[in-house]
Amino acid sequence: WFSGEEYFGLDQREFIPINMGMIPGFDYEVLEEDERTLTFRGGDGVVHKALKEGAVGGTRASMDQYIRFPVETREDFLDMARRHDPDLPIRYPSWWASRVRAWSVRQHALTLGTNGCLGLYSRLRQWMGTEGLSMAFYDQPHLVHEMLDFIVDFAKRLWRKALETTPIDHYNYFEDFAFKNGP
Repeated sequence: WFSGEEYFGLDQREFIPINMGMIPGFDYEVLEEDERTLTFRGGDGVVHKALKEGAVGGTRASMDQYIRFPVETREDFLDMARRHDPDLPIRYPSWWASRVRAWSVRQHALTLGTNGCLGLYSRLRQWMGTEGLSMAFYDQPHLVHEMLDFIVDFAKRLWRKALETTPIDHYNYFEDFAFKNGP
């Protein structure tokens, strides 16, 4: 249904899958394990504690506990920034040129990125966690500003090629900082 669903009256749309994530990701690492739980660092750099019971097909019946996030200091952020090089050719699909030609004569909406991709607060929260980011707004405002400036610059440089060659209709990003009381 993300690409449109006639039954529900949803217009057809197509997502341009530009990789806006970190490259390379962190190596998966098991940090601790017992009979019931597994503590590990995932590819996103977050240290999780997860129940083993109920895991089916790589997913769990309950949400993991987040123990630690990859960015706590400016040095951690600089390491994360190195993992977000907007000029890596792998960020764009290998079939880019042929799709650009097809998109010039399309009949449907074209979305930059995938569903719910790169946002500002959401990216900082992925890096620091909700609590860590909330504290950083107060304790490390210069770091928060530096990270926000970096994300904006990263996006502008990454998207330049798409915006110069493709008639984009909209951008769908993920921001989840208003809870239930705002947009």
